[in-house]
Amino acid sequence: MIAMLHTLYSGLALSVIHFLFRQFFYSSLILIPVMLLLRFMQRSSVYYKTTLLLLFWIRLVLPPDYAAPWSMRQTCIRLSTSGHHTTEDIDYRLHQESSEVFDQMNGKTLSNGPFFNAILIPVLFGLWMTGVIMCLTKYNHTHQYYRRLIRNSAVIHDPKIHRIADRWMRRFHIRRTVRLLSTTERISPFVSGILHPCIILPASTLNPENLNVIESIIAHELAHVRHGDNFWIHVQAALEIVYFFHPGIWWASGQLNTYRECAADDGVVKYHGFSRDQYIQSLMLLVKSSQKHKEVRMEPAFIHYKKRLAERLAHIYTSRPIKRKGILFFTGAFVLSIVFILPMQIQSTEPAQVTQDEKSGSEPMTFRSPCENAKITAPFGMMEHPLNKNIMRMHRGVDLAHKRGTPVYAAANGLVAIVNDSAMLRSGYGNHVIIRHENGYESWYAHMDTVLVKNNQHVKQGFMIGRIGSTGKSTGPHLHFEIRENNQPVNPENFIQF
Repeated sequence: MIAMLHTLYSGLALSVIHFLFRQFFYSSLILIPVMLLLRFMQRSSVYYKTTLLLLFWIRLVLPPDYAAPWSMRQTCIRLSTSGHHTTEDIDYRLHQESSEVFDQMNGKTLSNGPFFNAILIPVLFGLWMTGVIMCLTKYNHTHQYYRRLIRNSAVIHDPKIHRIADRWMRRFHIRRTVRLLSTTERISPFVSGILHPCIILPASTLNPENLNVIESIIAHELAHVRHGDNFWIHVQAALEIVYFFHPGIWWASGQLNTYRECAADDGVVKYHGFSRDQYIQSLMLLVKSSQKHKEVRMEPAFIHYKKRLAERLAHIYTSRPIKRKGILFFTGAFVLSIVFILPMQIQSTEPAQVTQDEKSGSEPMTFRSPCENAKITAPFGMMEHPLNKNIMRMHRGVDLAHKRGTPVYAAANGLVAIVNDSAMLRSGYGNHVIIRHENGYESWYAHMDTVLVKNNQHVKQGFMIGRIGSTGKSTGPHLHFEIRENNQPVNPENFIQF
């Protein structure tokens, strides 16, 4: 039981850390140019800046294996591909080379394996889980605080305040009911709720003589309701919890929070005719009266992050309403960026070359055993490393034990795609062959003593491609055999009765 739990924990830790490592790397590649561009767009519309910053957030949501045929990386690979190698061959090489750094951590480098795989990966996963739990606890504590504050707030009945709210709801085309509440807590005004929003105003602001201040607050919070900010701010919080270790996410969160408030300011001042001077005066008056008030960090608020107030004021004075053509142009550029820049995985663009017999065949492709009377000594799945029992690793194929020199046969008709790739040789595969079959399948043969085929050679099922050996990282003569479907390892025993 303990061994099974240890295996599950090790496998989960390796998968999660690998995923987070790739997401951290890919998102950092996006964040660096985004930060540089934002420095040159300080006076641009907040819509443009928010859209640009969203590229970073979308990259954190997209899976690491997200690929597109016309992505920037795919185009660079296509342009640099020589006539002797297909894009798929380059994909194999890049996959092997880029995984070597991480292989140092998951135990494939045997000299460092016991430390990196048996200790470092589980420790990193444990630290990540601890951080996630701490962030979730803080999130829940803050959420419960606002829930209690709302439950203890009193309903505002002043008809003048309700008329102001109704007028601005019509301007923003808000059809939902928005409650107006008052609290005695010393806190900045804010709006809460997604389906049933409510605006919470501190009692100190409800002075009938300061209706301009009240109108500024209500209009600002209703702009948040119109933009759906209550939903997006919680999505943002979820990503902050998962990627709490990423320094870029905290910078991006601060920027996005500021842009969110600037967008609400624009909705009130620039697009619905509220007096700019009166709005700024109300903002400053509220800031002075709330120096000791608690800032609201998990809900859209009128005074959100006082340290960034100067940036909001500068934006109100300098920015201009954007034209419809500008919105359409930048939206189109944003969509193209998602397709062209964000995909980091290489997508195969060239179909597998198969023989005419394969094209005309009507029966589904079947695999045969690559060697006769072989015995499985290591199955597919998580298992102990054969050279170090303290290391758990994902075994992507099966090991077939036989004496040295035993013939190795092609498991199905196909095209020899790779023979003894340098990156794969360094990673421990030894002498190897990869055969590409139809319908996205490949078969991999490793640790062979002799290879008897060459690149781009068509082979039939049962054709002799090499002999069993013990090259690479191996404990004795055997064949490491893999079947991959769309470049993902699958269990060969699902296809072959060994």
